[in-house]
Amino acid sequence: MRDCVDCGGSLPSQSNFCPHCGLRAAKAGLPVPGDLVGRYRVIRRIGQGGMATVFQGVDEELGRQVALKVLTAETFEEDEARARFRREAQITSNFDHPNAVTVYDYLVTGGGYPCLVLELVLGVPLRAALQAGPFAAARAEAIANQVLDVLVEAESLGLVHRDITSSNILLVGAPERERVKLLDFGIAKPVGPAKAGPLTFVGQVVGSPTYMSPEQCRGEDLDSRSDLYSLGIVLYEALAGTVPFVGDSHVEILRQQIHDPPPVLPPHVPRRLADVVYRALAKDPNDRYAEASSFQAALAAGDQIELTTARACQLEPQAGGA
Repeated sequence: MRDCVDCGGSLPSQSNFCPHCGLRAAKAGLPVPGDLVGRYRVIRRIGQGGMATVFQGVDEELGRQVALKVLTAETFEEDEARARFRREAQITSNFDHPNAVTVYDYLVTGGGYPCLVLELVLGVPLRAALQAGPFAAARAEAIANQVLDVLVEAESLGLVHRDITSSNILLVGAPERERVKLLDFGIAKPVGPAKAGPLTFVGQVVGSPTYMSPEQCRGEDLDSRSDLYSLGIVLYEALAGTVPFVGDSHVEILRQQIHDPPPVLPPHVPRRLADVVYRALAKDPNDRYAEASSFQAALAAGDQIELTTARACQLEPQAGGA
């Protein structure tokens, strides 16, 4: 008897469809709690995405808690999905950054599924945290700056992430000492001289439409400025509590990304910060920040202007007499 990895219900013999959760297919051969994948013992399922199922596990040799990301994608051709998964292992293993998830190992499960063994990070996705409402400007900026730290590293390796979203930004710790972890480099792509052979066809759109740059929506070649646009969407979302472009279909959202200016941010957002966001969301990549460090410098410059203004107000003589 097998269990469904979606709901945990028992599956009929030889069936890949779960009677407990309707039409959702139950993946045959996926690990279940207690299974040993290589030297890693599966503890529980902790997440499900479009390409993979994530389990919490433990390294039986080192005693270290890990995350096991098992490829289960059905929406991509098998060879392409496996190639992306292998590339994620290669790409993320080159990162040595506190705001990027560490890759420990790559292997194939007994059921034939490719599996990444990752640093286990227990936190809250930014998107989930924003369900309670928009963030204060200082908190939103601090999150953006930590993501930009990772993108500076990605630029140095000639990589474009291509899927910067609020769901792929994990918040760890209390807000006053919050750390950020950027997830899912699975669709990252080399650019420039180190560019590898394409894993997508010309004109194929890859990413999350709500966060995609205009050039990404058109299926064009991308550079790091596309990631900065996507982070601009995330920063807008953190400040406003909603993304700037919404629609009844992906096609409508893509149209807005290409043609429509973002709605004006709420009045509580400082003007200098709003201007930074609007520049990040420029339709023409040439009108955006040229690199992640320039985006960071703009945020820092705005903070300095605000601090200088506050000090000037404190020193200004007050009217009145004793």
